[in-house]
Amino acid sequence: MKAVKSVAVLTDYLYPYQNSLIAGIQHALEHHGVPSTIFVGRNLKTSNVGALRANDIYDLLDPERHLGIIVLAASVGVHLSDAELSEWMKAYHPLPVVSIGRKMEGASSILLDNRPAMRELMKHLIVQRGYRHLAFMRGLPGNHDSEERERVFRQVILEQGLVLDESMIMTGRYASSLAFQEMTRLLQRARELDAVVCANDEMAEGAIQAITALGLRVPQDIAVVGFDDSEEFKHVVPPLTTVRQPFFEQGEEAGRRLLEMVLEGAAAQDSFISPQLVVRESCGSVQMGSALPQQSEVFRGVLEIQQDLFEQFEQVATCPDKHQAFLTLWKDTLLRRVHLDQEFFVWRDGLSGCVQRVGLASGPEHLAEVLKLGFAAQSILASILQMLHSRNHLLGINSTKMAPELFAVDRHDDLFRALQGYLEHMGLRHYMLVLYESYESTPAPYAHVTLAAGTLCHMDVGVFSTRELLPESMQEELSCGSLVMSPLFVNEVHYGYLLYEPPSWGRFDEEGLCHTLSQALQQLEQTLALRSYAENLELQVQVRTRELKAEVAERMKAEQALREANAELQRFAFLDGLTQIYNRAAFNEHLQSQWVNHLRHNRALSLILCDVDFFKKYNDHYGHLKGDECLKRLAQALARSVRNRGDTVARYGGEEFVIILPETDETGALLVAERIQHEVQQLQILHERSEIGASITVSIGVATLVPQAGMSPEELIHLADQCLYQAKQAGRARIMQQVMTGI
Repeated sequence: MKAVKSVAVLTDYLYPYQNSLIAGIQHALEHHGVPSTIFVGRNLKTSNVGALRANDIYDLLDPERHLGIIVLAASVGVHLSDAELSEWMKAYHPLPVVSIGRKMEGASSILLDNRPAMRELMKHLIVQRGYRHLAFMRGLPGNHDSEERERVFRQVILEQGLVLDESMIMTGRYASSLAFQEMTRLLQRARELDAVVCANDEMAEGAIQAITALGLRVPQDIAVVGFDDSEEFKHVVPPLTTVRQPFFEQGEEAGRRLLEMVLEGAAAQDSFISPQLVVRESCGSVQMGSALPQQSEVFRGVLEIQQDLFEQFEQVATCPDKHQAFLTLWKDTLLRRVHLDQEFFVWRDGLSGCVQRVGLASGPEHLAEVLKLGFAAQSILASILQMLHSRNHLLGINSTKMAPELFAVDRHDDLFRALQGYLEHMGLRHYMLVLYESYESTPAPYAHVTLAAGTLCHMDVGVFSTRELLPESMQEELSCGSLVMSPLFVNEVHYGYLLYEPPSWGRFDEEGLCHTLSQALQQLEQTLALRSYAENLELQVQVRTRELKAEVAERMKAEQALREANAELQRFAFLDGLTQIYNRAAFNEHLQSQWVNHLRHNRALSLILCDVDFFKKYNDHYGHLKGDECLKRLAQALARSVRNRGDTVARYGGEEFVIILPETDETGALLVAERIQHEVQQLQILHERSEIGASITVSIGVATLVPQAGMSPEELIHLADQCLYQAKQAGRARIMQQVMTGI
């Protein structure tokens, strides 16, 4: 089949910001029947050496096979100067290019103008709300967005005839924990404060925490507003007044602009999109009957469904005997929403506006009935959201349990069968796993498809040119909809890539998925290399035996070498490469062995689960090299905390560690957990991004039980995981313990 040209989208990650932009791009392109291929690398010129090889995926973009390029320049080129970014894009000449979030020479740039919305936010606080004493929380010094928002803050203060007090300007560096500290210091020296304007939502969340901690109320005592309308802070209490960044619309405009350049020959030009003020409760009560902000186009389908539901709400609100039927319909509708966790605030705000509108129209005599129905609907929404969070948590646990199966194989066929089950569990229904013909430091020129599911075409295992992305007989896969392309590599070795449609439900961890697949491929290749070494060695022994007629002596040498090779393989399989403590596979084997022993002798067995608090923020701030060093030191601290060689310390995955304590009751387990906390505190590893302290801390879950017939080791793991979850919910950097009854 002749190759169909698609639009190439270049991104660094699939985080919420990137996903919103890509959704807008896809919406614009699919409206015209134009397919897209999303190349997922990492930041160009990143200081994270381990991620640099991911950017080789961009080299597989063949200009001859694409209509044009849309690059998420603000994130992909965050470490490049304008000149460096423009030079890098020359490799794709003469394709038309649209740049998102950053101006680029020779390209159409889709940019955000934050000033009008920031000015509208300030006037809302001063003119409509009547606030006179305002403070500002800036982000990173030198950051363009932060400086622009502060500049508008100062201008409006002066325009409105208010006094600009420099002592009310704080620096939160875009971090909740630092904003908490800055806000606390300000309130301790000056209480004459009406409102706090923060340069992003994360700092606003930290400011709200500080105000609440001092016994004050938001917004009754002090109003707080943010900027960005970040998805991570949609659930702040009270709901946060902020400025919504129209990322979906920005992506949609990028898609439209590229089509104009491709189909109509339009010249490159820049476009500016203004964010939108979103008024919620954190700046003051929302007046009944006031208009709700217009939602992003990404939620168009949600709004259409809501309209029908809210019309029914209006019809039955004043008829208590019809409430239950409406609540049943409301519940069934919410349960069918696969993205409810992302849509929650749209449903919450929509319901709130509906209740206000109906309550105002119904009059005082029916207000109680309207509010009662609204409260019941809100409770159902919150309960279903909690259920979804629990389901996603369990899915994550099950995925972690499945991963070891990928590392317990010694043949390609077995690995591919295990990968098929793993990808299905991860929610991938349409994918193609492509492996290179040779594994090198750069993508090999030729490749083949080794695994596929949900494809329009039959899988073709023939060799093809890598820059074609798929064999000629499977090019139709690239002509329909949108496919994501993620590289598979470990350190300096490229194994291939995964072409796929991400799942339509839950949170999708592209990094974690590709890391697991890459590690599984590396493990199998090393296993096969060791086996080949052993087989070749045996053959050499036989030949040498015949030649030298010293069969016994030579065979003893070969057997010894084989034992050493197998011992090395065993050691590699059970040690974590980074921390040099036991890995997950070793932990599973040790726990099963201890479980059988304790079941036989009816003795108590304890398990400790440790999780490094805010480790992602540590990695983001200090870099992955520092993150690796931190994990090494923590592993050593845990090893010092146990009692003897009978205790097993292992890396459970990522920043989680686990300790098996044989013949240990709850008292002994608690002592070990307390030693762990002490050892970690003594490390004094600086963590400026932690929300609970200045140094690295850990949350610990401790579980103890006596194994009984009919029970499994997973119950002990689940018990410890529940305790760990409770420790995090209680504020982190603490120990939670649970003992299963019957001990």
